[in-house]
Amino acid sequence: MGPSLARLARRAADRAGIHKHVIAVARFTNDKLPSELAKEGIETIACDLLEPGKFAKLPDIPNVIFMAARKFGTAGGEHLTWAMNTYLPGLVAERYSNSRIVAFSTGNVYPLRKVAEGGASEMTAVAPIGEYAQSALGRERMFGMDRRAGGPPSRFCA
Repeated sequence: MGPSLARLARRAADRAGIHKHVIAVARFTNDKLPSELAKEGIETIACDLLEPGKFAKLPDIPNVIFMAARKFGTAGGEHLTWAMNTYLPGLVAERYSNSRIVAFSTGNVYPLRKVAEGGASEMTAVAPIGEYAQSALGRERMFGMDRRAGGPPSRFCA
């Protein structure tokens, strides 16, 4: 999803005739992806964001789209799920406290509902079930911190 969104952002800026620097930061487990993105005008930075000290090397930027998360394979690796879904967002919120942040979220922060009741809405009280859902709510809380600190508000996309 990240590479597709980076490509869409690049094309949208180009078609609008505005200069935007699009940077993709990831571990890049696909060795070919950085060169493919570079050919499309997208800068890539290979980085394990959970490695201490890596944030200091990342550029200051005005806009962040945060998509890093761990959902699948949670059982037996709960510590990594919480690190990726809660600890890492806290680090990003702190490092980019002066940036606008859009963070992808999930409907799993809401309780399960019967089909006849209809789906949950943003007015539904959160009631996450399980490690992933609880850590995803933690992500939202971490990105919510920068509002109280006076930085630009984060935005969530489910």
